[in-house]
Parts: sequence; C-alpha cells; structure tokens
Amino acid sequence: MGIDPSIEMLRVARKKQLQGGVIQGYAETLPWRSGVIDRLFCINAFHHFVDKAEFIREARRVIQPGGGILIIGLDPHTRLDRWWIYEYFPQVIEIDKKRYPSTPAIRELLASTGFINCNTDEVLHWPIELDAHLALASGRLAKTTTSQLTVLTDDEYHFGINKLTEDIKAAETKGKVHLISADLRLFATTGWRR
Repeated sequence: MGIDPSIEMLRVARKKQLQGGVIQGYAETLPWRSGVIDRLFCINAFHHFVDKAEFIREARRVIQPGGGILIIGLDPHTRLDRWWIYEYFPQVIEIDKKRYPSTPAIRELLASTGFINCNTDEVLHWPIELDAHLALASGRLAKTTTSQLTVLTDDEYHFGINKLTEDIKAAETKGKVHLISADLRLFATTGWRR
C-alpha cells in the first residue's frame, strides 16, 4: 500500500499496477490505524514533507512493535556528491541543504521519537556521464525532470541551461562532446519500534 497527495502521481502508480494499491494521503496524517504496519518505506520523498517530525511521529504510531522504518534519500550535507545540476544551477545545493535533513539529523529525529537501533548506510553510489547535447535534446534536462530544477525560478533555470548550451557549443567548436556528470549517493536510514 502506498500514499501520495498528488492525484496525478497516483494515476502514474496505478498504471504500473502496484501490488497493494495506492491511496491519496499525506505523510503527516497517515491513513492507517495504530500499530498495523510491519515496515514503512519512504523513498526519495522525505525532503518533500512539510513537517518531517510529524511524519516520524505518525510512522511510529502506525508501525507495530518490532516493525521498522526505512528512509532513503540524498544527503547534500556530506559534500561528497558532484552533480551537473549543482554545477549549472549552484543555488540548488543551498536549497537542497534546507530541504534534505542530514542523515545524522534523521537518526536523531527517529531516536527522539522512540525508534531504536537507528542506523544509516550508503545504499547506492551512482556515477554517470551523459552527452550534454543528447541529454538536452531528449528532454532529460527539462525543468520538470527533478524537484531540484522545479524549485528554481524560470530565470534561474534558463540561466543554467544557457550556460550549458554555451559549454556544448564551445566543445563542438573544438570537435569534442561536452559531457555532464554526476556522482551521487543515496543513503538509507532505518529505525525500529520497540
């Protein structure tokens, strides 16, 4: 069973025929009775929640004793990641640091809410290189492809795209391909209910 506040995202999920189904709801007011969930997974969503502490309290409420929570996401506070988005849209890193709690902060929030054995592990290290021209032409750099770009003003977005376009043209004049790269890590933080 999954939840999302967006009707459009629910339509997408339903087209994929997810086992267990999906319903409209909010992380801060989970639509289940107390103590009925064995495992709760929050994957690349925690940074979107308005009240992260309330979500953790709700998670503890619905998770049965012995059950667990898993929160997966970026941690821009580590300064380990390189990403073409941070390169061409440098204001995004500061926005992400406000949106994404650090993994130590997530563990502390879980522990302060009564979860035990809180731990964080790196679960994905994703280095990638793309031909910038092909990525741009195929829509992979559209403003709607990631929340990091949707938080930008149109002027900020177009400024970064213009700089990227200039770099593509400069490489082409030298007979080269301009590559954009990322070296990202996803972290999984877990906690268990007594």
